[in-house]
Amino acid sequence: MSQLFETSSLFKVVESFGVFVCLVIHRIGNRGSQVWFGTADFEMNYKSVPAETDAEIIGCGILTCMAIVSPIILLSYLWEGRDRVQATVMDCAFCIIAAALLMCAGGMACFTYNSVFALSGPPTVANQNISRQSMQVAAAMGVTCIATSIVYLADFFWCLIQRGIHLNE
Repeated sequence: MSQLFETSSLFKVVESFGVFVCLVIHRIGNRGSQVWFGTADFEMNYKSVPAETDAEIIGCGILTCMAIVSPIILLSYLWEGRDRVQATVMDCAFCIIAAALLMCAGGMACFTYNSVFALSGPPTVANQNISRQSMQVAAAMGVTCIATSIVYLADFFWCLIQRGIHLNE
């Protein structure tokens, strides 16, 4: 149980919390309805631009993946021991993939909603069906994804250092 309070485990707890917050904002952040990663009109349909669909696939896919993987790695730290898990390359691989894809998804969300603000200026929104509060929630989702990706990137470098130490022993 003391392994739960080590640096590697705390990284996994913070990552799991960050991914959970992003998932909650994504699913119910727009006053009970879904916030999308790449479409500014808050609806996806068969007429959606491929870039909008790609942004949603990347964002939703990496959030779902890391919502499963990060707690599982934390549990494996507790069951198998941190040194045995970090001796493999899996933890490092998941960290760098999560960092890259969360940075990409968050950047696309921020870019999408920033461009909508730029069309009409911050006080109003170009699409009158979207409230300013909804746009701010979407931007918050993008920023939260980027912040979580920075935590994953820090964990990646920490895992590399720890892996080197474990392999030298």
